[in-house]
Parts: sequence; C-alpha cells; structure tokens
Amino acid sequence: MKNFFSELKRRNVFRAAAFYAASSWLLVQVATQVFPFFHIAEWVVRWIVVAAVIGFPFALVLSWFYEWTPKGLQLESEISPYESVIRPTGKKLDKWIIAILVLAVVLLLANQFVRHKDAPEGVAIVDRSIAVLPLSNEGGAKDEQYFSDGLSEDLITALSQFAGLKVIGRNSSFQFRDSKDDSKTIGAKLGVAHLLEGSVRRAADAVRISAELVNAADGTTLWSQHYDRPYKDLFKLQDDITTAVANALKAKLLNASEAAAQNDRPPSGSLPAYNAFLQGQFLSFQRNTQADFREAIDSYQAAVSLDPRYARAYAAMGYAQTFYGDYFSGAQAQQIFAEARTSINTALTLNPNLAVAHGAHALLLAFADLDFAGAKAEFERAVQLAPNDLNLVASLAQMRAAFGNPEAAVEPIRQSLVTDPRNAGWYGL
Repeated sequence: MKNFFSELKRRNVFRAAAFYAASSWLLVQVATQVFPFFHIAEWVVRWIVVAAVIGFPFALVLSWFYEWTPKGLQLESEISPYESVIRPTGKKLDKWIIAILVLAVVLLLANQFVRHKDAPEGVAIVDRSIAVLPLSNEGGAKDEQYFSDGLSEDLITALSQFAGLKVIGRNSSFQFRDSKDDSKTIGAKLGVAHLLEGSVRRAADAVRISAELVNAADGTTLWSQHYDRPYKDLFKLQDDITTAVANALKAKLLNASEAAAQNDRPPSGSLPAYNAFLQGQFLSFQRNTQADFREAIDSYQAAVSLDPRYARAYAAMGYAQTFYGDYFSGAQAQQIFAEARTSINTALTLNPNLAVAHGAHALLLAFADLDFAGAKAEFERAVQLAPNDLNLVASLAQMRAAFGNPEAAVEPIRQSLVTDPRNAGWYGL
C-alpha cells in the first residue's frame, strides 16, 4: 500500500486531482457569473457541474497512465526513466494549482464583498415602495396559473410607470408565492413598506379579482376591493386597480422626456390575443427546456395571428426565438435567428418606442451576430425608453462592464438590486 501511494505521488496523480478540482470549481464560479449575461439557462451550469464530477475519475486514470512531455501526452510505460519529466511537470502543476487557487480566493472574496456591500437589508425602507405578490389562482386549475401570473406581472409593469415609486421586480416578489412568512418579514426581505396581494378567479365570461394593499410593518389593510366584472372589461379592471393603488401611495406617472409608456396589451384590445401572449410569457419565464421555448413561440404566434399589430407579442416572440436558436448550430440556428430577426423588426416597425423590442434586438445582435457594440447601443436605447425595467438596466450594466467600463456598471446593478433584492445572479456581477 505504501508503494502504491508513493507511485501515485511520483506520477503526479495527487497534483492532477488538485488541479482538476480547482479548475472545475473556478469554471463553475465563472459560469454562474457570465452565463446570466447571455441569459443562458441554469440547467447548463448544472450540467457543467455533473460533467466535472463525472470527468474527475477519468482525469485521475489519465494522470496515472500518461505523462505530459514536450512532445505531448505519452504513455508513462513507453518513456525511458532518463527521458521522464515527471518532476518538472509536477513543479509546473504546483504553480498552476497555486495560480488557480489564488484566482478562486479572489473571486470568492469579491463575491462576498459585493454581497455584503450591495445587499439591500441595510437600506432604509422608503414609504413609497411596494411589492406585488403573485395573485393566487383561486380557480385552482393548474393550467390557469399563467393567467393569474400574467395579471400580477401586468400590475408590476403598470406600477413601474409611476415616478418615485419603488416597485419590486417579478423575480424577487414571485419567490413569496404561497409564503408562510408574515407581512413584516416579507416587507423586510424585499425592502418595501407595502405589499399588494390578492386572488384571481376566471370563469366563463366573468373574472373576479380581490386585491388588498397592506402596510408591511404591521399587516394593516390600507385599501381593499373585490371586483366582479365581465371578462371583456379586463383591461379596464387592471387600470382601476393600478390607479387605486397609485392613489393610495400618492404616486404620479413618469414624465421623463425619454421615457415612453410601456404595456403588454394588444392595440386592438383583443382578449384572446392577450391570453395567448400570457401563455407565451408563462412558458418563457420557466426556461426549463427547449420545448418550453418552442411552445412559447407557438403561443406568441397565435397572439400575433389574432392581432397582427401586437408589437409586444412580436418582441416577446423574438426573444423566445433567439433563446431557442441558441440550442442549435449551423444552418438550423441561422434559420431560427432569421425568424427572430423578422419578429423583432416587425415589433420595432409597429412600435419604435417599445423598450423590450430594443432589448430583444440587443440580445439577437449578441447571440447571432456577435455584434456587441450594436447590442450595447440597443440596450442603451431600451433603458432610455423604460428606465424602470430591471432586466434591461441589468443587461446594460453587464454590457458596459464587458466593454471595460465597470464603474458605469456598478451603480445600475446596485439600483436593480434595490428593486430586485433576491435576484441571486446579479450579486455576482
């Protein structure tokens, strides 16, 4: 046994194991920070971890049977003892291991520094702040979840149009779906003074929405209302709720010169088109499989078929097609990217001031054309049009950092974390 361990040491197996482990850990850490910039799904990182674990024993076997020489990898048994460079190779491995560990430690410390420095827990909670918790699906049918989620997202978007009102983003607020925490705990975790919660029930040609504005500190109700309306009045109902909440918080609409009104509704007012759009959004937000994007594209296509001037649905379809195309390569990928280009161009033609259309164009330029300068310009325009869209602000910050201007990226990311404090991906940027 002693001879066996001596041989493992002589053949640099222990060093190879340390080098492989350190390199794999560093790769995973870099992936978790870089991949969100390209909106790459989390399952890709999981597969990298799995591949690293599976590859570990193979790396050890390779280091046992092979030796790295100036001529490349050679079987250890075929190398003369006089030609062996195991010891020099071991010293080189030591240097590489130290270098990787230093990088790993720096990265770890940087992450911890950013987390503690930028974490919103210490930020004072302003009175005009609100989190829209996901409306519960009172109907109970799982296939109706997309509808209640869509209405919740629409309220977040609508309230974000008001100046001086801090509105928590979907990613953070939706983490409290069916939460057992009390209002004070949720408000503290999200850094807001108010919570908007409620339920939705849709049945045939009618919709019932119960909404309640709560003071997070003590759980008292500041405003509540129950609505029973015909389904055809859905958009008017959404406006009524938004206006009531804004009035309760004494918020005023944005009037910035560069900002433009942003909403998810079809210009024709077609509820079937809006319903198809919400189904596409629900599938896109899941981003679990390639099939989700394929189904989302079909839903968006149904939406624009019902309303050919539905710019928001074209933009969303362009997003989904860009992500979907990234699953493929060669001619097939280019064909899907071409379809995305058509969708996005249509959205921009129908509504040049639609921020998400410019964001979709930026993503396509980065993914399909590797035109990062063009992508940065499109993200800049998107944020001008929708300064409160957290995803666009964060994407622009990432792009600025990629262009060697991290100072211009830090403050937007900090601002985004204030309104999306539980978005783990942004803490590593």
